Amino acid sequence: MYFWGKLFAVILGLIALVVAGFLVSLFLNILSLLTVQMWLVGFTSTFTQHWFFQFLGVLLAAFFVFLALLLFRFLLYRADRTVLYHTSEGDIKISYNSIRSLAKEALRDTSDLLSMEAEVEKAGNSARLLLHLGVRSHISVSEFSPMVQQKVREKIKHHTGITLKDVKLVIDLQSEEYPAESPESTEITQEKESH
Repeated sequence: MYFWGKLFAVILGLIALVVAGFLVSLFLNILSLLTVQMWLVGFTSTFTQHWFFQFLGVLLAAFFVFLALLLFRFLLYRADRTVLYHTSEGDIKISYNSIRSLAKEALRDTSDLLSMEAEVEKAGNSARLLLHLGVRSHISVSEFSPMVQQKVREKIKHHTGITLKDVKLVIDLQSEEYPAESPESTEITQEKESH
């Protein structure tokens, strides 16, 4: 983003200098309006004489439109998908992808876990983690949930230094015979606030 911001500033600066030079030339009669008119007529007539030059003119216009859109794209706001961790040596940014990967790694050896999706969202200076878990229907949710939350918190704290604001669980109890379509599947949300 920093590079594109500088490039955009350079291009705007060059355009401003060209326009300023053109205006000064007109106002000081260095360049007459008749000369400018002749240049414009000559330039446009070059691109209207033959279909090949017309095609080149359209390509040139398309290039400038593409360049403008490309530059404007980098000026649009992008949500910061990182969490800032302060250390005595300086600040470290941890990406949402890293937090998701660590959460999945923390639960990799959990035998009763059938599926998992992780979402991260900003919560002040920390992050909030939402885990969608598909688990075997025989597990006890009241025992399983705190164990999952503790594993995930410890893993992320150990590897990144970040203490999660909270870990929310959406648990889907799934039958082993019909993991995706079990009629007794229920959705339970567990939330544990950090102290």
